[in-house]
Amino acid sequence: MLALRPVLFSLCLLVGCAKAPDPALFAPAPQNVATAPAPTSVNLDVPENWVAIEIDQPFYLGKWDLPNGGRATISFLGANFDAESISMNFDRWLRQWEVPGSTAEDARNIGVYDVNGVGMYQLVLQGTLNSTAQVGGGDPRENWMLIGGVMINDFGPVYLKVVGPSADLESQADAIFVSFATATF
Repeated sequence: MLALRPVLFSLCLLVGCAKAPDPALFAPAPQNVATAPAPTSVNLDVPENWVAIEIDQPFYLGKWDLPNGGRATISFLGANFDAESISMNFDRWLRQWEVPGSTAEDARNIGVYDVNGVGMYQLVLQGTLNSTAQVGGGDPRENWMLIGGVMINDFGPVYLKVVGPSADLESQADAIFVSFATATF
């Protein structure tokens, strides 16, 4: 029994002198909190040839049919501000596309831009849209374009997704982003 005393004493001394772990390491990650009510609609200028259609899902704020089978949507998925959820949505969008001789990830143009004083994540991609449910189904659409954007507002991120023939959308991309930046909710 006497032989254990030095071991127990050393162990107690070690435990007693050890620094307690920082409680911040075990705290949940801070969440950004919405400071405004969630939006239920959107007002923005759209090209004359976009036709507003019925909103069939609660997360859509606006939905339009475009010429030649295209579609545009603006959605609010909740007050989830973290970059990971935004990245997951962009990744999901990219998986719906195929770019000959490349991958959608390599062919995309993505970044954060200032549009009329509004910070916006932007994604532009041209290729073949394989996941066509969003435009009514059917065969993959070759030579199409994706124009995507995310604006962070007081109530959370709002998503813009425009898909359609590249020939129709390529010259409109900048104007679409400007219109999105000036949208009111």
